[in-house]
Amino acid sequence: MTHHESIQTYTAAISALDVGAFADCFIQKCEINDPVGAPVIHGHDGAKAFFNGMAALLSKIEMKPVAIHVGGTRAAFSWTMVAEGKQAKRLLLKASTSSNSTKPARSSAAGATGTQAHSSLR
Repeated sequence: MTHHESIQTYTAAISALDVGAFADCFIQKCEINDPVGAPVIHGHDGAKAFFNGMAALLSKIEMKPVAIHVGGTRAAFSWTMVAEGKQAKRLLLKASTSSNSTKPARSSAAGATGTQAHSSLR
């Protein structure tokens, strides 16, 4: 899978609120650190628990890559996300994420502050 395909798959999984598709974006032994500095979440079970925690708060979400930058075995992308909470509150996030689609090991995403973060995608 190319970097562009990995990023499209990742953002589509989030937009669909599809926990299985989200976990499948990562290797089995992934480490997710979201937000950056938070305790590490391990493996697909951890990825699913993390995603379900986020998804439980949302009625819908749309994540779109804005720009994708590839350099060798790594890629970075900026994205926007519009989410609507179950209490009908709307939230707009903008941030950047990097991925390594060849040998992923760690994952992080940006929080509401829109700070730069890193994410390893399958």
